[in-house]
Amino acid sequence: GIWPVWHHHLGRPRCCEAELAMQGLRQKFAALRTPVELRHMPVELASLQSVRSFAESFMELKLPLHTMILNAGVMALPERRLTEDSFEYQFGVNHLGHFLMANLLLDTLSASGTPADPSRVIALSSSAHQIPSPLLRGDLQDLQSQEYSAWSAYGQSKLANLMFAYELDKRCRDKGLPVTANAVHPGVVSTELARYMSGGGSGSGGGISLPTSLQDLAKPFLSYILKSSEDGAKTTLRLATTADGKLSGRYWQDSRPAASVDFDPAGDLPSPAKGLLPVRPKFTSYDPEVWAELWKESEWLVGLKPEDVK
Repeated sequence: GIWPVWHHHLGRPRCCEAELAMQGLRQKFAALRTPVELRHMPVELASLQSVRSFAESFMELKLPLHTMILNAGVMALPERRLTEDSFEYQFGVNHLGHFLMANLLLDTLSASGTPADPSRVIALSSSAHQIPSPLLRGDLQDLQSQEYSAWSAYGQSKLANLMFAYELDKRCRDKGLPVTANAVHPGVVSTELARYMSGGGSGSGGGISLPTSLQDLAKPFLSYILKSSEDGAKTTLRLATTADGKLSGRYWQDSRPAASVDFDPAGDLPSPAKGLLPVRPKFTSYDPEVWAELWKESEWLVGLKPEDVK
């Protein structure tokens, strides 16, 4: 079989890193009875044309596609940036690029799965989906984060990942497609994703820029709570390689399904007091109407056509 390996890079080539990673995998796969070929297929998720070119290149291989892990991403860019297609960068890369890729390859996924062994789509979300954002309120009017906050934009993109998985599960069930869809919170993992959490963006977008003295104080605490890359991947790999991946429409954390409960700041108030609040929190991650609205809006934003998905 062939395992395609794709990546997103933020302004720097990653071909050498991909080759090193594949060399390590080849060594681990050497003992397998069935030969495995690894192929690096680069894609830039900040470019819809790059995503379409990737999907076309994969389909030209005429291979089955049993598992798709939507893992690439960026986090908390200190200043608002735009993708090649003029989308807010975090929403464009973390959600729209993955949304288009999964839809373009959905026919291949469906053809590769069976009711007994469905194909699997695994979207990397985050507990950060609970960070207050317009989408968390059920408001789709500012998906592009015009009033930019680094963490609100990140949380909004992670909520979109979660809702994408829930809606994809619903659509596959309705059509009887042998495809499962799940979202994963991997935990706080020590990767380059956190490159903007220290060091010093000078913008006003709400990124974290700690003085060196505070960074030194924080290191022991971070080393205690941070997972290694291997530990952070465990839940994703469990869904990709075991029978748990046959379950669908779940939010997973620490290798088990969890509740994607949106934070309710009024949760501890008595009911009469809640009734006096001018705004009631909305549990958006469980709202099928918002899933469907986000899906429709995402289709329009990426230019998805009926002929793209049969």
